[in-house]
Amino acid sequence: MRTTLALALAAALITTPIPATATHGDHTGNPDTYAGTPVPPPHTPTGAHTPITTTKNTQIINPTSSVPLPDAIDIQPSYIPQISCDPIDRPGTLALGNLLVNTYKTGYVGYSRFCSEGGTSEHYDGRALDWMLDATNPTQKTIGDTAAAWLTANNGENARRLGIQYIIWNATMWRAYAPERGWATYTGPNPHTDHIHISLTWDGANRRTSWWTGTAITSLDLGPCRATTGNPWALLYTGKRTTPCPTPTPGPSTTKTTWVPGNTSPQIAEAQKLLGITADGKFGYGTRNAVIAYQKRSSIPTTGVLDQSTWAALDPTSLTTTPTPTPEPTPAPAPTPAPTPAPAPTPSPSPSRTPITINTPATAYRTTTLRPGSRGPAVKALQTLLRIPTTSTYDPRTTNAVKTLQKKWKLPTTGTTNLKTWNRAELNRYPWLPYAGTTLRPGSRGPAVKALQTLLRIPTDGIFGPATRNALTATQKKLRTPQTGITDPTTWKAFIRL
Repeated sequence: MRTTLALALAAALITTPIPATATHGDHTGNPDTYAGTPVPPPHTPTGAHTPITTTKNTQIINPTSSVPLPDAIDIQPSYIPQISCDPIDRPGTLALGNLLVNTYKTGYVGYSRFCSEGGTSEHYDGRALDWMLDATNPTQKTIGDTAAAWLTANNGENARRLGIQYIIWNATMWRAYAPERGWATYTGPNPHTDHIHISLTWDGANRRTSWWTGTAITSLDLGPCRATTGNPWALLYTGKRTTPCPTPTPGPSTTKTTWVPGNTSPQIAEAQKLLGITADGKFGYGTRNAVIAYQKRSSIPTTGVLDQSTWAALDPTSLTTTPTPTPEPTPAPAPTPAPTPAPAPTPSPSPSRTPITINTPATAYRTTTLRPGSRGPAVKALQTLLRIPTTSTYDPRTTNAVKTLQKKWKLPTTGTTNLKTWNRAELNRYPWLPYAGTTLRPGSRGPAVKALQTLLRIPTDGIFGPATRNALTATQKKLRTPQTGITDPTTWKAFIRL
């Protein structure tokens, strides 16, 4: 049913500006903590840059389905996190982005992105979108609030018909898998005041829900499975799954690092040579396609990632093995015992994540705008993030440092510190924050381990080996925290003191 909301705006005429760019660098991870960086739009939906003009009695018209909707509502979703690196724009995600922009006539939408930024994000498997709206603009905020209310009304009826998992907007979060929590306070570093983040179920992302088909789904698509132990990346999505995943089999281990689309490395150039493609060391879509084709030809797990199974097939000399122990000599005349078999390799533990809150110098002042001449504790906090003398005065040195930061992150070089500049200053000072709460231990691998190794100032190979454990234990001793040799929540919180 088409519903309307009358706007009572004080201004006689307001024309909504369209944001110029979406920026990078906010945190990703568990949706109860972080929902991800706003994504620059790879596709521009029809009407994406058409401004909406509203007057005192203008009505906002909410979306309508092109098919008759059934009385039954789609099954309530469970939260199914991203575990595969499969950054393609899926039909249901694109259709929802077009529906929002073409209905409300404002903003633009970004979809999938490469997995190299780390953390957990449904942008990495094509199930998330960012609808760029400005909560500080009265008209755009009204549109965002109206759309959010329409999606979540009647215990989330329209959200379920569209296959939505959760929504984050203007420092609040709504969960389709826990609607009883309502619009709860969202405490991630990016308050989502410049975009609405929407993550979808696999059914929603593949356009199977009743909004598009007229038939309510009665079983959930659980998504892809992991094929081998020690590999954080699952198989590429091939179709709906409603049964439990099979037990992963032990995978090989090599001397090489696992790489994902978006990475750059001399090792990637090595792989490109072995694949017979241009060896520029950059893992783009061309390299991804070549990796997928090779994995299929070689009958190894098709992950789209340069993982250990792929390296073992591409470069067998990189395989590592466990030596067989030599049996102890047995005195005569007792018979010689059979050799003792080598112990089975211990699977690399998959990193787990516990939502935690870490206060940084930016936490209390993120929404405070600072400019040349400003004074006080907020300026001191900014100077701490910028690693410059803390005078508590927004002096020329501070202005220049802010401009340098803005230029690095491709923000407008104004020298003024707003929300986006605060976020980038924080991430620039603490690049490990996206992984805070991730439990890493000996055997862990991946970008979270690299971030930890950078923090510990040791070589970054992405593998949690003895050197990483020793450096972590030494740092825990320095910080006077339990010397566990793993990154538990206590350790992550203490890292802010480094």
